[in-house]
Amino acid sequence: MDAYMNKIEINPKILMGKPVFKGTRIPLYVISDLIAEGMTNNEITNLYPDLNKDDIKSAIQFASDSARHIAEIELETAHSISMPHIDFSLQTLFMPLPMAGIVKQH
Repeated sequence: MDAYMNKIEINPKILMGKPVFKGTRIPLYVISDLIAEGMTNNEITNLYPDLNKDDIKSAIQFASDSARHIAEIELETAHSISMPHIDFSLQTLFMPLPMAGIVKQH
């Protein structure tokens, strides 16, 4: 994880806080998209000469760690939400509902 810490920055003043390679305005998602499209490291570094193969590895590791972290958050959230018990028995379903806001007049 520490391998990419010196290569990537998240700054709200740069591309609205999207992760970019330090010293550039190249967002990591662009490189991830190019990899997904099948581009090689050499093709990517030719297209973006400010980047090197270690930068590309950093983007992949960052994406992996981000996906892992998101999965952990979703898992924690799923376990922390407790659903109230709801009684769907026929007796409960056909009980008269209280009339809120209606005042009896005598």
